[in-house]
Amino acid sequence: MSWPLKVALPALVVVTALGVFALFFKENARSPLRSAGAGESAVHAPGTASDAKEHLHALRVQRKQTLQRIADQSQSMFERGEGSLAGVLQAKIVVLKADIELCSTPDERIAILQNIVQLHQKIEEMMQRRMADGRVSAIELGHATVMRLDAEIDLAEAQVEIGTP
Repeated sequence: MSWPLKVALPALVVVTALGVFALFFKENARSPLRSAGAGESAVHAPGTASDAKEHLHALRVQRKQTLQRIADQSQSMFERGEGSLAGVLQAKIVVLKADIELCSTPDERIAILQNIVQLHQKIEEMMQRRMADGRVSAIELGHATVMRLDAEIDLAEAQVEIGTP
C-alpha cells in the first residue's frame, strides 16, 4: 500500500464510521448510546406527560454526555497520532447535533448550527488540500461538500423559521 493510502484510508474509515455511527444511533432508540454508561443508572420510563418530558430530556442529556466522551476520546487519539483531524471534527459535529436537541431557544439553535457549518467548512477545506495532494478522491471531496451544504441548509431553514436573515 502506498503512503498516501496509508494516511488517507484510516482517516476515511474514521470519518465514515463516525457518520454511520451517528446516523444509525440517531434513528435507533435502543442504541447503546442511550443506555446507561459506566457508573450511571438507566432512566426509568415515565408515568405522566410531565414525567415523559423529563424522561425524554434526561435521555437526551445522557446521549449528549456519551457522545461528548466519544469526541473527547477521538481528540485524545488524534493527539497521540492515532486518529485523524477529520474524525475529531466529525465527532464534534455529532455532539453539536445532540446539543440542538437540548436547546431552549431558537437563537441557541442557530448558534449551534453556525458552529456546525464552520466545522463542515474546515472538513471541506481539509479534503480540498488532500485532493490536491492526491490523498483523497473527488468523490470524498464531493461528500464533504454535500455535508457542508446540508449544514448550511439546516442553518438557513432555522433562520427562516424565526425570521432572521
